[in-house]
Amino acid sequence: VFVVARKTTVTKGNLYGWGNINSALQASGFYDDNATIVGHAFAGNNNFQSTAIANNTWFLHSLTKAAGQINSTTAIRRNGASVATGTPSTNTPNISGSQPLALGRWANFTGVYLEGDIAFFALFSGVVSNVATVESYINTYVGGVY
Repeated sequence: VFVVARKTTVTKGNLYGWGNINSALQASGFYDDNATIVGHAFAGNNNFQSTAIANNTWFLHSLTKAAGQINSTTAIRRNGASVATGTPSTNTPNISGSQPLALGRWANFTGVYLEGDIAFFALFSGVVSNVATVESYINTYVGGVY
């Protein structure tokens, strides 16, 4: 997943999500409540944390996730650099196809919507072999985020 976005308040910054949040490990997406979770979240408090996001600043967010455990197959980058923090979950998600992809909110959760803007979104169903190349192309395409 590649997203160019900015949040405009200190309280909310959910970018995207899909799946069923009511069952552990069956939902996935970028969650930012600016308090306890900033990063890629999987339902049931199975998170892959990242550093905080500054307000009113455009950024390129990249997430890669291969099959398997969250801690060994997930990577989060912002503006071309890793922003992973903490100790990620060792569980393996099984995302539910029952809920569609949502932009500006985390899956089918109705509590925390993005307060900001999304300028670009791309989702690849297969493996992206060179994330840096895709990031460079997107950065050029949107006129330079970093």
